Amino acid sequence: MNSDITSRVVAIQKLKQEVAFRTQAIESLVVLKEESQKAERNSDLLKNILPTSDALINFRREINLLAAQNKIDLGFTFGVDSPATDVQPGFINFQMTPSGQLQNFINFLKNIEQGAYFVELNSLDINRTGKTFAGAITGRIFSR
Repeated sequence: MNSDITSRVVAIQKLKQEVAFRTQAIESLVVLKEESQKAERNSDLLKNILPTSDALINFRREINLLAAQNKIDLGFTFGVDSPATDVQPGFINFQMTPSGQLQNFINFLKNIEQGAYFVELNSLDINRTGKTFAGAITGRIFSR
């Protein structure tokens, strides 16, 4: 009779552990579901922050406007584009050849950085000829 009680106590302890494990698993699932909903809302927000790839055609016009406002002569070309995936934003490569006075050049770059588009500058080469600075810039602009 004593071994029967011992085996039942062991069985009860195992059941208690199983219940505790399942309770923790359920609580974790609830937290994951809540976090998933938050992530989905944030994902939608992030998707709306990036312009569509079709809207990137306006980037050239805005860059030219910034160049004019900063008294910068500018050459600009789009390069290869890469469409967005489920986990990565899309982007279009570009090349610029700005030239002008140093402070105007610096202001131009700051304006690009503060603009509405998400831009990554990959390379920046600046040369000085007298009072004029000329640059070669490559980068990419991101889209959804």
